[in-house]
Amino acid sequence: MQNTKRILGGLVAALGLATLAVSPAAAAVILEEGPGYHVIAYEAGYDPATESVAAWVAMRIDAPVVVSTQSKILNSIHSVTPSPGWRYAVKKAGGYNSAIEIDFESADGCSARFRSLYKPGKTTIDGGRVVCP
Repeated sequence: MQNTKRILGGLVAALGLATLAVSPAAAAVILEEGPGYHVIAYEAGYDPATESVAAWVAMRIDAPVVVSTQSKILNSIHSVTPSPGWRYAVKKAGGYNSAIEIDFESADGCSARFRSLYKPGKTTIDGGRVVCP
């Protein structure tokens, strides 16, 4: 839980937000909203044994975006804030109706994968769990 608080605090500071009314154990936090978009941060790689996360992933979701007369959702990575000792690699960076996938790995060999897809009629978010050897 302490790692979650520290990560969330670091994410809030990095984004320049003054206050954020949310429980430190929240799995998702809306950081910003405006006409036709929102920025939301999700826990990535939750470890139930330590109640910590590998990272926080903030995504910007723009909707609806009309492309060639079709309504689409633009998914993009806003920021990735890994916990100390974790690194990440972006596998899929999003796009129109396209998924975001990020792999995480810790110094001691643990791993996790974050996946998200905002798409009309099919939105899925999988923060993943930490898997250790």
